[in-house]
Amino acid sequence: VLDNRTPFGVGITGRSTVRIAKDRPGQLRKHAKPGGRDTLPWFGDLVVTSHHDTWTEATVDAPPADASGDRKPTVLMGRIMAAIEEHGPLSQRRVRAALGGKAQTVTRALDVLILDGHLTESSPHTILKPWGGEES
Repeated sequence: VLDNRTPFGVGITGRSTVRIAKDRPGQLRKHAKPGGRDTLPWFGDLVVTSHHDTWTEATVDAPPADASGDRKPTVLMGRIMAAIEEHGPLSQRRVRAALGGKAQTVTRALDVLILDGHLTESSPHTILKPWGGEES
């Protein structure tokens, strides 16, 4: 399964995550990083570099050794922090109402922020330390 992360095009480099869905005879899954509870194992990244319209390179890069197959939902994490900054302390239900989208994904982003020490565990959630994006 390919999950597009950056677009492909002439003169640009695109990247897609390669995940293993079904692989009984191929035995590729044993070389992949385990996925999270709701994600498939991460085999690597398909990187297509278009140097110009007549020459393109394609590689499959292995995930970094310290990488987890379960990526942090950084976009939602940023939105949660912005919502709490704007509205003040919010319960999980109010966070989900403010953001919309899949409740499970919003709840996961909220859990990551709590586990990383950015939000209080008790509801309503308040900010303990600022969140600076993916580098946090």
